[in-house]
Amino acid sequence: MKKLLVTMMKGGTGKTMLVCQLARHAHAKGLRVLVVDIDDQMNTSSCLLRGEGVQKLPFSTTQVYRDRIANIDFGDSAFTVLCSDSTIKSTITEQMMATDANGEYIGDNAVHNLSHFMQQADQHFDLCILDTPSGMDHSIVCAMACADYVLAPIEFTPECMEGITTLLSGPRSIPTIREFNPGLKFLGFLPNKVEATEKQKAIMNDLIDSGSMGSFVCDDQGRLLSIPKRQALLQVQAEGISLAEFAKNNSQARSALPTVRRVFDSLLGKMTLDATGEDHE
Repeated sequence: MKKLLVTMMKGGTGKTMLVCQLARHAHAKGLRVLVVDIDDQMNTSSCLLRGEGVQKLPFSTTQVYRDRIANIDFGDSAFTVLCSDSTIKSTITEQMMATDANGEYIGDNAVHNLSHFMQQADQHFDLCILDTPSGMDHSIVCAMACADYVLAPIEFTPECMEGITTLLSGPRSIPTIREFNPGLKFLGFLPNKVEATEKQKAIMNDLIDSGSMGSFVCDDQGRLLSIPKRQALLQVQAEGISLAEFAKNNSQARSALPTVRRVFDSLLGKMTLDATGEDHE
């Protein structure tokens, strides 16, 4: 099972849309998909469960972080979500440096407990996508320590550009986490909600001039990949369906679908997953 963490310092970059649509796309291609919602706003959980065919595990992400859950029955569903709840921040994130009854740090236990959960899920799924809240708190660091890949959706805004440095350097950056998880790979920054505006073009040109494009997601030919800003992507989230399903009756969705598919197929390829869920490594 490949584990992909989707994260970004700034909120509003479209993490939830990306996670839900990538999960639906991967499932449609025959992959067994597990989505782990770490955000206590529960947007990803709610969106996925609005649709059909998604199994909900009988415990929450908070419980997985807090307890060493044994003998988990994942059922026979090929599309499953571990839902967040409203207590993960107050009971886990804000208590990471506290100690439990045995004098052990809650933060250390959280990493071990999440890793234990992932080990049990490994034989049941091909791809696990972890959606995170904005920022870089302890719950995200724990997830990054257990992940194989990191993907960072961004907007071409000055505020979002500032988050690039934070994710690539600093006390909770990807290089720092590699000290504990040497195999962690950064797939790159993925521009989301892209529009052909002069402001976004100017930011893009600044990135090219600064030599920062090497940290962005590109295809096999070195072309920048991005997700366009489309009303159809907001609509599919509201209805809990895939863009491909919506494209059957919506012209804007049909127009955006080839671009979005190309991005998602490239991401799956970078994780060496094919349409049957087999691992090429």
